[in-house]
Amino acid sequence: MKSMKLILIAATVYICVQLLTLRSYAYIDPSAVTFSIQIIVGIVVAAGATVGIILTKLKKNVKNKLGIDLEKKKETEDDLVIMDNATESDDTQSDQVERRIK
Repeated sequence: MKSMKLILIAATVYICVQLLTLRSYAYIDPSAVTFSIQIIVGIVVAAGATVGIILTKLKKNVKNKLGIDLEKKKETEDDLVIMDNATESDDTQSDQVERRIK
């Protein structure tokens, strides 16, 4: 009785596999695979960027609601202006020439 059930189950599985298996005799071009990979990578990058933007906005809203100001803790420095020595020397030479003429 057990062997009969086992044979029946095996035959059912075999028939189902044969009926549900489709044979495909197709060639997949490497460029088609590359294109598919590009689509998948594009979707993943776009989803990651979207999640990043949403999280950034969410953090900003939470910080505004809680009254947390991160700009207050930052140290700022004055702008540093560097003059070119060649320009200064040209100006001083022209000033000296003007003084000599007068």
